[in-house]
Amino acid sequence: MATFSTTSKTVRFGVMAAVTAVALTVGGSASGGARLATSERLAPAAGACDRNLGTAARTPAAPGVCRAAGTPELIWQGHIHLGDEPGIYGDALYSGLSTEIPITLERTSTSGPERTTLVLETEDVQTFEGYPGHQVTVYLHVPDPDQPFHSDQVVLTRTRLTSADNNRKEIRVNLAGRQSPYHVSVQIRQDTEVPAGALDDFQVTRLSNVATDFGYIASYGFTPPPVN
Repeated sequence: MATFSTTSKTVRFGVMAAVTAVALTVGGSASGGARLATSERLAPAAGACDRNLGTAARTPAAPGVCRAAGTPELIWQGHIHLGDEPGIYGDALYSGLSTEIPITLERTSTSGPERTTLVLETEDVQTFEGYPGHQVTVYLHVPDPDQPFHSDQVVLTRTRLTSADNNRKEIRVNLAGRQSPYHVSVQIRQDTEVPAGALDDFQVTRLSNVATDFGYIASYGFTPPPVN
């Protein structure tokens, strides 16, 4: 049996005990209430958007799913540290000079533009005049027509991440003439024109997909290729 105290209340609970109500003290005032049913806890608030869409675009009029053009679909979020000073971000994965995030894009409609926009969000990017900035490359991984069970990496687009982007880079990806599902990777590479020891240390924190009417949806990682 464990015991802890908050201000004037002592709550005792056992490992197997069912807790039915919890009072929390925030800024000197207590707040609490009855537990919500599972359906109530999971239901989105009015006007809220489900940012983990998955296959939501295939389900018409799903409650809580934003369908307006320009709504971001979250693919991945976390903390990846790029730079040359390991450990300055205690909660981040240190990846050194580069990192590459694999994703799968799927087209949900035969109409609409054959492109989507990937939104890369960062923290603490600070580049300087006279240097090109951090390189961001979007690759498409396609079967090698000359070697069975081999793959080719094709550059879809390449851009630079600088201070002027204010830690948010929108990357337009043209998928015309390509076949869904699209196995895509987003590589972020440190600007190594900066002398060693003076590299910009920053974090990659989020990758999202924005497609008109969710004409393209995304998932983190590579899904298996279709069997012919």
